[in-house]
Amino acid sequence: MNGFTSTAKIGRKSTLNSLLVLGLRLIGKGFTAGKKLLCTVNLPFMSKSTFRRHEDQLLKAVRCAADKNMKEAATEVRTKTKTSSCGVSVDGTWQRRGHNSLNGCVSAISIDTGKVLDLEPMSLYCRYCDKKKNNDDHVCSNHVGSSASMETVGAYRIFDRSKQCKRLKYTKYYGDGDSNGFNAVKDIYGPDSVEKLECIGHDQKRVGSKMHKQCPKGGDSWCKYQRAVHEGKVFVDKSPGLPNDIINSIKTTYMSLCDSNLLSKCLHGKTQNNNKSFNNVIWTILPKETFVEMQSLTLGVNIAVLLFNSGNLGLLDVFKNLGVSLGQETVKNFSLMDSERVKSAKRHSLPTSKLSRKKGNLSKRLNY
Repeated sequence: MNGFTSTAKIGRKSTLNSLLVLGLRLIGKGFTAGKKLLCTVNLPFMSKSTFRRHEDQLLKAVRCAADKNMKEAATEVRTKTKTSSCGVSVDGTWQRRGHNSLNGCVSAISIDTGKVLDLEPMSLYCRYCDKKKNNDDHVCSNHVGSSASMETVGAYRIFDRSKQCKRLKYTKYYGDGDSNGFNAVKDIYGPDSVEKLECIGHDQKRVGSKMHKQCPKGGDSWCKYQRAVHEGKVFVDKSPGLPNDIINSIKTTYMSLCDSNLLSKCLHGKTQNNNKSFNNVIWTILPKETFVEMQSLTLGVNIAVLLFNSGNLGLLDVFKNLGVSLGQETVKNFSLMDSERVKSAKRHSLPTSKLSRKKGNLSKRLNY
């Protein structure tokens, strides 16, 4: 801020300005929101160029802290598994729905620890290149191609640097059944060196409830076929059924979902829920309705890594990298917020809470 300072300075830069930029990014806001806030409380605000300089400085500090955090997560995997080979859940997320998003991110999360090991923020847009401005000192886009191909390219980059940067080999790939990312990395350490395993959540959606052999047996079963078997009756389906033309059309897909090879890949019982949770953290910091360029995208996803892996206390390394002394209230309240988040997660994971949510969701669907 101009005119006065109540905090220490690093060179000619006020640490309060750097912390203000960090705080705005943590709540998913930027320059305009900060200007409105400080003008409302009758305080001066920095210029846009000054804001960008502080953001550049913050990006370096956050990226350094996130890299350190992910390396520690990789060390934790090696310590826990006693080997350098491990499984990762890979998933891509986009800022916009459909196949026209300019921004996306691919993450690899350890199946053993549930922490982010690596990620690849990706963008198709560069303002300087789009306007054909000669500016060598700028953060440019890092992807050429379709938005849909971001997941494939991002997965390849993550696997390609795993041995050098993380000292790990991702030999088990947990992903969507229709993911093209696996085809790009299956031979990356040698022929068929990566094994594909299915996310049971995705398969559950696709298979549905038509597989009578997998239905619960007995008179209390929800399956009419199994109840008839238990009662020694011949099951007669009184519904009109589907026309033969439609049955022949979908039979190939249905039989592929019943394939024993596919089902054997689901025996691990793993899902991509951690990736979905991490994606939610990203788009909380970078709201989907507000477009950002590569610099802000990279800043946001690296902040998300710190929050996801280590909670709010993970941000303390950012303060150290900025050369900012840690305040007592900062540490106390960050720790308090982490404790509250853990308590909330435990409460929501209770069987009674899960049952209550299921009843609520069912009620909404019936009313709809």
